[in-house]
Amino acid sequence: ERWEKFVQYTKNQVLELCQDCGPIDILWFDAGWVCARNGQDIRLGGIVEQARKINPGVLSADRTVGGPYENYVTPEMCVPDKPLGIPWESCLTLGDDFDYKFGDRYKTPRELVNTLVGIVAKGGNLALNVSPQPDGRIPVEAMDSLRGLGEWLHTYGEAIYGTRICAPYQVRDIAFTQKNGAVYAIRLFPNGREPVEPELFIPYSGRVSKVTFLDSGETVPFIPEIDGFTVSIPAGRRMSRPPIAMVFKIV
Repeated sequence: ERWEKFVQYTKNQVLELCQDCGPIDILWFDAGWVCARNGQDIRLGGIVEQARKINPGVLSADRTVGGPYENYVTPEMCVPDKPLGIPWESCLTLGDDFDYKFGDRYKTPRELVNTLVGIVAKGGNLALNVSPQPDGRIPVEAMDSLRGLGEWLHTYGEAIYGTRICAPYQVRDIAFTQKNGAVYAIRLFPNGREPVEPELFIPYSGRVSKVTFLDSGETVPFIPEIDGFTVSIPAGRRMSRPPIAMVFKIV
């Protein structure tokens, strides 16, 4: 009887969200132990199908359970080494833990960009956990990191949003994405101490007619090589401290 009340409570909560909160894209159900094989059948299929009558096309992430209502997989606190061939999304934390912890160490904008680029280059999405303080506010340090990521995306989001995978995906510190006939080569500087080379080999062997810097549209000279091409980096971009990333647009 108690379990039936909980099943009904869960159903009511989900449908209330779908009815009262506008369009919903994803229903993300945590805790894979709530499933029929563990004697805790939440009858999720019925809930999701009713939700889809309100929000057609809504995705369901019945995490780690498998079956027709785990529409994509969600690696936790890790990033796959290669594309998975199925829809996936890494769920990671901005700090060290999922819950708030005083004095937590938050990932820097550089770390966030490196992580996001590595995920997108392999065809995944990033679900980033941000833990509020007890008073509901986001910690200042967390906000600083998020702003840094947002500023980078404001300039380079074209190479991230709406893109698809592009072989060779990622080779050391160069990652690739593509959309609308363009390929993006993202040169990462993960340590913030690597020198910006006067010449950089980009291991992309597809057709190349023009290379530009994504942030400015400035044309980048290049020389075709075996299995790729080499670009020349202007002196003005070889600053003493490297940028978070340097993005080339290839057409």
